[in-house]
Amino acid sequence: MAAGVLFGIGAALGWGAADFLAARAIKNSDSLKTAFWTQLISFLMMLLLVPFFPKFVIFPWKALLLIAVATVFSVAAFLFFYRGLSVGEISVIAPVSYTYPVLPVIIVTLFFGEHLNLVQLGGIAVTVIGTVLVSFKYSELHAKKNRALAKGIEFALLAMVLWGIHVVFLDQIILHYDWYFSLLYVRLFMAVFLFAYSALSRNSLKISGNFRIAHIFLLVGFLEFAAFVFFGWGISLDLTSIVAPVAAAAPAITVGLAKIINKERLEFNQDTGVLLILIGLVVLAL
Repeated sequence: MAAGVLFGIGAALGWGAADFLAARAIKNSDSLKTAFWTQLISFLMMLLLVPFFPKFVIFPWKALLLIAVATVFSVAAFLFFYRGLSVGEISVIAPVSYTYPVLPVIIVTLFFGEHLNLVQLGGIAVTVIGTVLVSFKYSELHAKKNRALAKGIEFALLAMVLWGIHVVFLDQIILHYDWYFSLLYVRLFMAVFLFAYSALSRNSLKISGNFRIAHIFLLVGFLEFAAFVFFGWGISLDLTSIVAPVAAAAPAITVGLAKIINKERLEFNQDTGVLLILIGLVVLAL
């Protein structure tokens, strides 16, 4: 199995489990607090591993500027995604947003010289289709009126484009600089930018002594840390156009956990999506 596929699977497992737990945390907190604290915890966990490296890598200011730009795209995508969920239907917003791997595939193939064969293209297509199918319930989508489907779609499209651009920037940063410290700086900037956003929007980040939420934040932060490391390591060893679609299969993990732990019943399109994702992973591993 290709290294990129293995690391992509590791990232998908981490992000899928993190999303499942974060969904629980948001019910007793809010999305901004969840994002900030999990990003900060993830950064601190990455910082703990720094002593195991031969030396601390200090990036030149131009590289830090590039990382800051990449981070802005990621934070903006996150904010647009949640804005879309606040005004539109999740059965529309989530599937559209999760198609972001399509953009890096197109960009790196056209402009950065990465080449894919037909088998890889087929695996990517099947994985992306499966990710879309697993992200919504067909009965809910089918019941919506056309007018309702369109509401908030612009935010989902913006989130998809911004996440895709972030992945392309991250790939180029890691190609020229140390991958681990690149991710470390990205995590730091994300925590700083989210803190700045909370200050500007006057939203409190206090947990207020809720230890249950703090424990969930800690676990989500660890899973985010593991997933981010798997993803960064993967695109440092293999094609971004292979790793990104596999990592984007995280919704399959989230749905699987919901089915096992929360006893949720999957609809036919979601079962089909899980199957297509598994098929796509096998094809990519050939």
